[in-house]
Amino acid sequence: MAKLIVKHVATAKGIKQSHLQISAAVTPPLLYRYWHNKSNTVDLTELEKIAEALGVSPGELIIPDGELARFDRNLEKAEKVENHIGPWIALFDEEKSESAKESTEDPAA
Repeated sequence: MAKLIVKHVATAKGIKQSHLQISAAVTPPLLYRYWHNKSNTVDLTELEKIAEALGVSPGELIIPDGELARFDRNLEKAEKVENHIGPWIALFDEEKSESAKESTEDPAA
């Protein structure tokens, strides 16, 4: 049986369940079922609303049952990499921002 990965996709995008429920305009019970994979059927209209709010296609929210464990492992690896290099990226972005600010300042001031 296929599995929904609404929670996974939302979490990866930093979107909380309550915010997704509001932005997708779906009922809390429906999103709870989809978020926690507690539904044997899926309303495609509602799934499209959720997908649109997440910025993905509806098909990206469904994976084969056997793929869920592999998906979770890959997500964990990506999170570890992000945690490891995240501070360096932030530092680079900060330096880049400061450099851009310096280049736009008026030299006569």
